[in-house]
Amino acid sequence: MLGAESVSGGGGGAGFGAVVIAEPGEAVGELAGALVPAVGARGADAVASLRAAGATGAVAVAVREAGDDVRAAAVPAGVALLVVPAGLRWDQVETVARAELARAAATATGHRGDLYSLAQTLASLTQGLVSAEDTGHRVLAYAGPAWTRSAMSPPAPAS
Repeated sequence: MLGAESVSGGGGGAGFGAVVIAEPGEAVGELAGALVPAVGARGADAVASLRAAGATGAVAVAVREAGDDVRAAAVPAGVALLVVPAGLRWDQVETVARAELARAAATATGHRGDLYSLAQTLASLTQGLVSAEDTGHRVLAYAGPAWTRSAMSPPAPAS
């Protein structure tokens, strides 16, 4: 995750299903399966954030700094601890985490992108034919403007 260091914890490598940004002492409610970027939590605040997140079901907590006390708190809290390096902004952490959620959701549904929709959009914009092919020249998607569909359609059966 953009250079975040996975340190320790009871998360056991479990994936996360949501991203919930929390400040120290903020009541965030149920966090089942969430990654919690604990923005601004350092030292005792980070330990408290770990404990609170673990108690409400979070699987991972990201902090900026992790001393020995913070690292030791992760295991009994039952969460994986991620240390976000200096210079990496929290919005970047959130963006990458949410992109990972979207990628995981697409993989779980078997959706690898809709090349046909892309080809159709390009064909409509250019009023031309579009063919998406792999490196072996196999056609993955094909589309053309509306006037080509009728010309390419099989003839209607004779009555």
